[in-house]
Amino acid sequence: MTENQVTYLEMVDADLLFLSKFIALWGTNVKISDVVDAITAERDAIKDEAEVQSTDITGATDNQKILWLDAGKKALHVCTGGKAYFLDIEDEAKFKEINFTMTSFMKCKKVDAVTRMNLVHTKVGLIPIASLGVFNVTAGDMTGLRTAVDLFNNAQPVKREKVVEKSVVTSNIATRFANLRKYYKKLDVYIDTMKVSQPAFVEGYHKSREIINLGKGHKTVEFRLGPEECGTAFENEFEAGYSFIVRNHSQVSAFAGLSSSTNGAPESTVVEILANRDLVLVIPNDAIGMLTRYLSIQNKSKLYDLNITIIMTKEVSHSSAEKVILTGIPK
Repeated sequence: MTENQVTYLEMVDADLLFLSKFIALWGTNVKISDVVDAITAERDAIKDEAEVQSTDITGATDNQKILWLDAGKKALHVCTGGKAYFLDIEDEAKFKEINFTMTSFMKCKKVDAVTRMNLVHTKVGLIPIASLGVFNVTAGDMTGLRTAVDLFNNAQPVKREKVVEKSVVTSNIATRFANLRKYYKKLDVYIDTMKVSQPAFVEGYHKSREIINLGKGHKTVEFRLGPEECGTAFENEFEAGYSFIVRNHSQVSAFAGLSSSTNGAPESTVVEILANRDLVLVIPNDAIGMLTRYLSIQNKSKLYDLNITIIMTKEVSHSSAEKVILTGIPK
């Protein structure tokens, strides 16, 4: 996704979280419920498609190379046995037909490699298997070559298919964001009809709809911690003046601070982020030479899991959430 799309989706997440807390106020309104369901569906679809969009497709090429090498080795083994047989019966013509080396299978176009491997399988396959035993070629070798060549041949278009798939997904995502904007145009008006009856709710809704441009220097991580677990992130990635938007999606408090060890508990003064609340943690500008390397999140609950989203920014966030200066940073 583009930077603007990521920023917009973060707004959608924040807004849906806000709405979920006040479902008693709007849940019976069919118009609002329908459009919230539509927004949720588009949001979820975007996240699924974004995973495809961000997939590293180099693995498709690497896998193809592995299959090519395996097929080449098997083809060479069968080819060598076949050439030995043709030499033994003094059939020079057939010997020349399959006079290939490993280079013949590997240093060529893919289509030529498959053609040569198939030729070896066909020509040697005409020889009685009993006559090939003395040249160390078995029926299993022939079957193995057939399978290896087929796997390699079928793997050839994988990378291209993945490129096309990513292109289609990118187009789909753009369409889904257009749909989100269309749905929000309706939802904003529907919510505004409640200004008289629920003014605090309407004001909170519009605050959750604020799109916070975090700039190019932001990075997002998700924490899902079990009871009494700690998690750390952003190793050596932050310094004085940075901030962290911490969004607690859970029913229990989260505790945050800085730590010097992986998955270690906070060592700086611990900050509590209440259930279903946002908080901005700010590293003071005078925090120079600190020894800590991680932002740490701790779940002190003995029963419940913790679900946290953290956005790191290279400057103090413009989020409307309460800001807390991190103190007690070890030097």
